[in-house]
Amino acid sequence: MVQNESNPKGVPLSVFDEICQGTGFTRAQYFYDFPVAFYGWNRGGKKVQEGIKHNWWRQGMMIRSFHLTSAKSSKAIVQRKINFPPRFSSWHANTEAETINNDILSFIKS
Repeated sequence: MVQNESNPKGVPLSVFDEICQGTGFTRAQYFYDFPVAFYGWNRGGKKVQEGIKHNWWRQGMMIRSFHLTSAKSSKAIVQRKINFPPRFSSWHANTEAETINNDILSFIKS
């Protein structure tokens, strides 16, 4: 993933440094701004979807509290696995919500 001699097309380490800096010191602004580039809304003619942008911010603000409680709950689901369809990554929950929500609901019911 990181750009180095054996992976010249990888992501420059400076990108990860920026993520650490942003999430560590300007967390709220970082998570508010990040989806603009992530979804390509900074490319000509693309319209920012404010709902998705605000959802990223909300999730970014909740990550720390989730992290603190997840250690307890993760032991309960360690043997279970959710499979996102190959055409989606976990980040498509905003743009393919109906499909992924149904997958998650099936996982919870199993």
